[in-house]
Amino acid sequence: MSWLERDARTLLHSQHRREQMADALVWVRGEGSELIDITGRRYLDGLAGLWNVLVGHGRTELAAAAARQMKELAFVSSFSGATHTRAIELAEKLQDLLNLPAWRFFFTSGGAEAVEAALKTARFVWQRRGRAGKTGFLAFAEGYHGTTIAAASLTGFTAYQTPFAPMLPGVHIVPSPCYDASGSVAEQVQQCIQQLRETIERAGAENLAALIAEPVLAAGGMIVPPPGYWPAVRQLCDEYEILLIADEVVTAFGRCGPWLALQRENVRADLICLAKGLTSGYFPLGAMVASPEIAELIDTAPPELPWWHALTNSAHPVGCAVALENLHLLDEEQLLPRAAELGTLLARELHSQLDNHPRVREIRQCGLLTGVEVIPQQTPSPTLPTRGREPNGVMLKTAQSDATWTGKQLLRLARERGLVTRVRGSTLQFAPPYVTTPEQIQRMAAIARAAVDAL
Repeated sequence: MSWLERDARTLLHSQHRREQMADALVWVRGEGSELIDITGRRYLDGLAGLWNVLVGHGRTELAAAAARQMKELAFVSSFSGATHTRAIELAEKLQDLLNLPAWRFFFTSGGAEAVEAALKTARFVWQRRGRAGKTGFLAFAEGYHGTTIAAASLTGFTAYQTPFAPMLPGVHIVPSPCYDASGSVAEQVQQCIQQLRETIERAGAENLAALIAEPVLAAGGMIVPPPGYWPAVRQLCDEYEILLIADEVVTAFGRCGPWLALQRENVRADLICLAKGLTSGYFPLGAMVASPEIAELIDTAPPELPWWHALTNSAHPVGCAVALENLHLLDEEQLLPRAAELGTLLARELHSQLDNHPRVREIRQCGLLTGVEVIPQQTPSPTLPTRGREPNGVMLKTAQSDATWTGKQLLRLARERGLVTRVRGSTLQFAPPYVTTPEQIQRMAAIARAAVDAL
């Protein structure tokens, strides 16, 4: 019996689609920026696993850190009344690297749990402030925050919601930042802020606890808001007394340049969600980070209204040890500046290969986070209209199944040429490890060109 036959008899997969497993890859090893399948074939990892393997595959330093911690203290509860040294050290290290003095960390097993903790904390804040009616949330149409019930309710893709309806009430979806705006950058920002303001007015600020947003909408198709957008969002949240939750699960730890993506414009969120790059995927770990003001509300909560949130694996000692070593590698090896250099190189190579290509609509970039949006090919069957866009922001009528079909073909063609990554619609996405070589970056861009040509 083959490995895929055994898989079919035993496993359910994330976003499970049985037909997609017919020719699934069976991975056995990773080295640097390459993955090796069971046949021995090597592939460039164009997405760093799932945006998380920042320091590359096969880092023995992280394996050794996990082994040392398992021998010393494999697990201990961190419920109130107990703590351990690795969690304290990790929180201190993050305060320093992220420039968040006095901020407090609640460690989770991943990004969705960090989002859940942030959503509950936002409601808790308004209860503590005597405004318990502020329970609703704002989120973006192409935003992704996870697939638990609450996180999926705030994720702007109906595929994550329809099979599990009804979802969390009180969620208001806003058009993605400047996705359908036109004009100058200042005019785009003004249009998008006006859309957000109108949604707040319709929902009633007295009903809204927080806006949750990714600084760059990664899973949604690498949507990069224009300069000035996030400071304007922060100002609007302050005006209407709405908390800002920054979902930096993908964008933190240098993916967009600085340690936190919102730091590019000196924007301060109220709550921050971290995961993925925190351990480079070597151990499941995330974090909800609370501002000093929110931490004070939690610390001073009365006995009848405690912050009664808990996870068995919160601040797992092994995860904390791996994260400490991972952060050491990022810092010691100067991988954030390297990621910035690779991002510049990747953008230059993609523009060189694909600018003026008749099938390419736009190349979007934020640091080492890039998307190539391809004009969908028309499929033979009738399709339902949805939206696309020209580089100037003008909306086009395309078709969802056309974009999905085109994206699937791009993935197949790239894989045949030795590159694995992902798509959203017809946008081919790139977020390779920070240890990727310049030659590998050039190969990725060349494969992207070959895949688009082959359409």
